[in-house]
Amino acid sequence: MTLIPAKKTRAGAPVTVAERIRTAALRAWKAGLSVIPIKADGSKVPPVKWGDFQSRRPTLKEMETLFIEHDQQGLALVCGSVSKNLEALDFESDEAYEMFRNRARDCGLGGLLERLEKAYLEKTPRGVHLLLRSEAVGASTVLARRTGREGSREVLIETRGQRAYVIVSPSCGGVHASGKPYLRISGTFDTIPVISREEREDLFDLARSFDEPASPKKPTARSCASVPQVYSSRTLLPGDDFNLRASWGPDILEPAGWQLVFRNGRTQYWRRPGKERGVSATTAYGWGDYLYVFSTNATLDPHRAFDKFGAYTRLYHGGDISAATRALALRGFGAGTAGATRRVQTAKRGEAA
Repeated sequence: MTLIPAKKTRAGAPVTVAERIRTAALRAWKAGLSVIPIKADGSKVPPVKWGDFQSRRPTLKEMETLFIEHDQQGLALVCGSVSKNLEALDFESDEAYEMFRNRARDCGLGGLLERLEKAYLEKTPRGVHLLLRSEAVGASTVLARRTGREGSREVLIETRGQRAYVIVSPSCGGVHASGKPYLRISGTFDTIPVISREEREDLFDLARSFDEPASPKKPTARSCASVPQVYSSRTLLPGDDFNLRASWGPDILEPAGWQLVFRNGRTQYWRRPGKERGVSATTAYGWGDYLYVFSTNATLDPHRAFDKFGAYTRLYHGGDISAATRALALRGFGAGTAGATRRVQTAKRGEAA
């Protein structure tokens, strides 16, 4: 038996779903991709052992067994080095993808995203797939979550990488529990784009900018109480005074080379030094007035919440809390002045400083 393209009707369309899947599988295989079938029971798992196909592509004879001897309704591509460094960006909803597109334009990544969309864009039963290739392909990673109803954590954007697979068009029928199909909007298996390490980092950092921390984490360098700590009833600690009075831009980030890219309401989006496009961190995103860094190449630890004193301490004093406190005291922060006393009283009342 030889693997041949599906028979065509006079209109040029495959006769059956199984033949459509067979034709797509052959095209993907010819494009250098490792291909496996997917069950049509809503489980989204292969009907066969697929471990070998994480490190090698199926042979043509194995393709015959996988896609001819069994009628299939689902098709998946194995990601990673076995498929020429294939990686997928998986958006769990149309809303998540539209937000991603809008923010890409705001931060200078619109052109890159348009290139990816033209090369391969796919509508899934719930959201969107972007396929790409990069020598930096890694393991599958959740890039952004949000807190849903009843406090549950929901995935917004994730990747499919080494030793994982992504279900693709023309999968349909019972492959997804909803019964909805996977529809390719543009591109082919032959046009999946190759992007650089820097472009991949830009895209992933953009995706991470949608990550909502589950709850306020202990800020780096010191704890941040809702009411500032006091030496006495009339004085503020220099760090707490700095948290009340300092501005993220002129007092902390901009002197260190960070650039404000754009604002969305009270949230500010920042780009780290040395980066020409995209975003690397946010301030006042979600809960509280904290700096949240998501770029893995920034001087500040990624996926950590920083209050203003914590960020200042890390950027200008190498994390030395004592040195940062002394420097701020010399600048007039934390002194037992009438102004400091008023700020203590205001903070205790829960009013704006």
